[in-house]
Amino acid sequence: MSVTPAEYARALGLAFPGHVTGGPLSFRVTSGEVAISFDLKVGPERRIALFHLPTLFVRIRFLSGDQESRQRVLRHMDLAMQKGGG
Repeated sequence: MSVTPAEYARALGLAFPGHVTGGPLSFRVTSGEVAISFDLKVGPERRIALFHLPTLFVRIRFLSGDQESRQRVLRHMDLAMQKGGG
């Protein structure tokens, strides 16, 4: 991902207000019966001409929840964390 840990944490908080714990590189989200852990690792900066882009590796692990609930939470997270673009 091209995002900083702080930006990712903010996006998680906006996607799941009041349901995010941890930080700055390890988070846990609970949404209904679903619990998810997020482990972040800062990657090397990418350079494209004069642009400097951060990279972030994110490991996502489901700790609880059935398949249907997990899919619902992932869809919500995907929509809530999308960035603008074209």
